[in-house]
Amino acid sequence: MEDDPRYEPAAVDANTRVGLRITWADGHVSSWGLEAIREVCKCAECGERRRTGLPVRSVPGDLDVVDAELIGAYGITFVWSDGHSTGVYHWDRLRDGCPCDDCVTERRSTGRPDPLMP
Repeated sequence: MEDDPRYEPAAVDANTRVGLRITWADGHVSSWGLEAIREVCKCAECGERRRTGLPVRSVPGDLDVVDAELIGAYGITFVWSDGHSTGVYHWDRLRDGCPCDDCVTERRSTGRPDPLMP
């Protein structure tokens, strides 16, 4: 996947106004609501909460991204307004889990699962 423009983010915007929107180097745009992307956090803490039947978000209310940091060349992490900050979102999973109609249709037709789903 290295040097594949489908997996290279050209622009990332994350806030309550747009949710999480990534424009990829090949021009494709992927967009998620903040609640949706926060719910699929794959960190150990969120995994344990899911395993024990607890909600991923322990603090109810409005959700926003306070800060974001690139993790090497392979992903991004967010500091959320609920205090959570340990999840890493990998570029390949974000692209392969794009929720747009074309990507969902392609995943269904090939039988590939959504890599973002817990």
